Amino acid sequence: MDTPDQAESALLALSDRLDRLESIEEIRQLAAKYSLALDMRDSAAWVGLFPEDIRVGDGQVGRSALRAWFEHTMRNTFTGTAHHIGGHLIEMIDQNNAQGVVYSKNEHETKTQWVIMQMMYFDRYERIHGRWYFRRRLPLYWYASDLNQLLPHLPHQSLMFRPVKNGLQKLALAPVKVRLFVNKTQNINALKQRKIKRLVAAKYLHA
Repeated sequence: MDTPDQAESALLALSDRLDRLESIEEIRQLAAKYSLALDMRDSAAWVGLFPEDIRVGDGQVGRSALRAWFEHTMRNTFTGTAHHIGGHLIEMIDQNNAQGVVYSKNEHETKTQWVIMQMMYFDRYERIHGRWYFRRRLPLYWYASDLNQLLPHLPHQSLMFRPVKNGLQKLALAPVKVRLFVNKTQNINALKQRKIKRLVAAKYLHA
């Protein structure tokens, strides 16, 4: 039978393990919320994933400066984005600090390009007043390619086959320019989908 000291030690160890598991899960949620807020253009939710004293660059500090950068970049650079989170490794440094690696496959639409890229983030996380934040995100890129430049040169894009009585008939196709997001002023279904996306995003980003 355990002594009172042994029982207390076991309870403390269990509490530490539980706190570690909860911290890892909360950090994983950070990465998911980062992508969702980014794709929804929810700047308030996005900057809320960083601490109030976050360093932005050029000597700027704070969420207001980070939000100004976010809104300028999203408004002037991209017409649409989609970010897909992959593996997420998390290493606890101590109770209030951690670091990790997150794989991310991204699709970025501009007025003339549809860029697909594979990358990873090297992150530092910090818990402040019981909540985890990104302290730093360092993007590291494997590649980035404009799909509109690639598709016209792919064999399956320029040729198609259909079955006929004596075999296959070859059909020539003109190169097709891909658009990642449909024109929302021309497609009522897209407008409905956009509304649903925002409702779903608000549920998780502002709960």
